[in-house]
Amino acid sequence: MSKKVIVPSLIVIVIAVFFGYRVYNEFINPPVANIQKRLEIMYEEYFSDESDDNDNAAVEVSSYILGIRRARIAIEEYLSGVNGNTPSGRQRVHEYTGGRDIPWCVNFASWVTQQAGSPVGDESNGFRIDNTWELKDWLLEHGTYYDKETLLEDPSLLQVGDILLYSRGAEGQRLGHVFIVVNVRENGNVDTVDGNIQNRLRMLDNLDYMGRFGFMGIGRAER
Repeated sequence: MSKKVIVPSLIVIVIAVFFGYRVYNEFINPPVANIQKRLEIMYEEYFSDESDDNDNAAVEVSSYILGIRRARIAIEEYLSGVNGNTPSGRQRVHEYTGGRDIPWCVNFASWVTQQAGSPVGDESNGFRIDNTWELKDWLLEHGTYYDKETLLEDPSLLQVGDILLYSRGAEGQRLGHVFIVVNVRENGNVDTVDGNIQNRLRMLDNLDYMGRFGFMGIGRAER
């Protein structure tokens, strides 16, 4: 094969790899920075659209905006590298738990909702909930909760900032785990942030949340 053929072929391959990488990062597996950018755009577009119809639209904070706030806060905490195995990280985890050394995935989600302006629980417990099942009970009574069967019928009910609830352990133990949705993909899967994984925050991408074992439903603090 002559050099005249090899060189153009290499150029085509390089271009294909470059654009393939861009497509992968933009749409298939977006990095955290892209997710943050999307959240910022969603936030700005919401108020831009609403302001066309109502000059006071920004006064009323919708569930959509509260969800974006929760997602942004969860990502910021994840990027800060919270590690409960270090002295500084333990101090941060204690902010989630109110100074208690307990499993803290639900406490982290509670803290995020409070920081976003949509707290769960009540003032007597510092707007903290310790247990997945207690969170579910609270959402059923005071917030919004959709079980798995409802979501199978209408997956569009899920939105950014929602909390995914999962059961763990034997029936009756009321053990569980929660994730915060930070991005909803076109394929219906989600990117999430969750806490207390080896005493750290973790981010999962392209999670098939309904197919994951133990999935119970989703919730948000506001009705």
